[in-house]
Amino acid sequence: MTDLTLSSGALICLDPGDVRIGIAVRNAGTSVALGRPAVLAGPNAMAALREISEELDVEAIIVGLPLHLRGTKGPAVEKALDLARQVRQACDRPVLLVDERLSSVQAQQQLRAAGRNARRTRGEIDSASAIIVLQSYLDGIGAIPLEEFDLGTV
Repeated sequence: MTDLTLSSGALICLDPGDVRIGIAVRNAGTSVALGRPAVLAGPNAMAALREISEELDVEAIIVGLPLHLRGTKGPAVEKALDLARQVRQACDRPVLLVDERLSSVQAQQQLRAAGRNARRTRGEIDSASAIIVLQSYLDGIGAIPLEEFDLGTV
């Protein structure tokens, strides 16, 4: 496992989705995950993510890996891996994978508890999920480098 939490560099976390990509960041010198507006998935997504990566001079990009509850892979994992590979190429930064099971459920519950309407705040749910994944990583959950996952060493 790779650990960049001890460094003070900026990190971006992505919560992949079919419509939107949720975004959370850890700014350089801090230890708190903050949300940013989600980016629409599609042909302009990589340019938008590269712009954010360059703006923050990120040290690494974390991508949430939506494993099934039993830890098995499904179609959503392949989509997340495709996004991770595209981001690595577009942004030229290390990409780490973090288990994101139930992050969307947690995000919906937190937004509901705050009085937010889930239907009107879909973009917020995506970024809130990314915050949960990034904060989990910062709290020590660990991550798998994309290269190790691709090689099957994990």
